[in-house]
Parts: sequence; C-alpha cells; structure tokens
Amino acid sequence: MARVILGRLRDVPLSRVWRTVLEGGLFEARLGNITTARHVFKYLMAHVPWFGPVYVKCARVEETWGRFDIALQTIERGITQSPRYATLWFTAFRLYERISTDYDVPRAHVQRALPHVSSVGHTAKKHTHTHTHRDDVRGYAAD
Repeated sequence: MARVILGRLRDVPLSRVWRTVLEGGLFEARLGNITTARHVFKYLMAHVPWFGPVYVKCARVEETWGRFDIALQTIERGITQSPRYATLWFTAFRLYERISTDYDVPRAHVQRALPHVSSVGHTAKKHTHTHTHRDDVRGYAAD
C-alpha cells in the first residue's frame, strides 16, 4: 500500500514530499516490511540529514524490532547531523540506559550533550553565577 503511494511521488521533488515519504516508511514498518522501511529511512537520512525526527523514527522502529545496537548507531548519526535537536539526545539517553549495565555511560553521555542542548551550559561558560535573593526564594544552591 505505502509503496504504491510512494511510487506515485517518484517524480515530485523530495523537498516537497519528504514528510510523506517518512510516513510511508513508518507505515511499511507497521506492516512488518522492515526491509522496505529501512530503505526508506536510509534514503531520507541521506537526502534530508538535517531533519532530526527521521533519525528518531528510524531508531524507534529498530528498537521495536529488538535491534538496539542499530537504533543507537542511528541516533548517534543523527546527533552528528543535528546536535542541537534535544529529542535525539533524550532518545540516546533512553537507549544507553536500556542496553548499558554501566551507569557511567549514560552519565558521560549527558555531559557530552549539555553544551549542545542546554542554554544553561552556554551561559555557565560565559558568566560566573553569584548568589542572589532569587536563588534563596527558589531554593537553589548558589553554586
């Protein structure tokens, strides 16, 4: 079914239909056509690498099929392409927690992510925090 729809979009520029192609890949995965879904995701990752949700959707499909190693590789590739897309990092955290028995691995991954997704990480490097009344009211430590 999805292949028929995707086949009709062959002559339409990808810049106009890539979201539909993504949904087609997800539909193929739901039907159990994992090989076709992987081809669709691979195509999208090659031609729309800046769109983080492609990597997240592909990783979730791989995770559903029990391929955690491939899911993590996909997310890492997505992080390389779109390091500021926080959902990629959170998906990576979840996958690391699921497959790792060493709790230092997810912790190290969080440290790696902070400069990319946290505005606090950027301002902490530029400014030193001083103790204010607002910190007392909110219950923050002054550090």
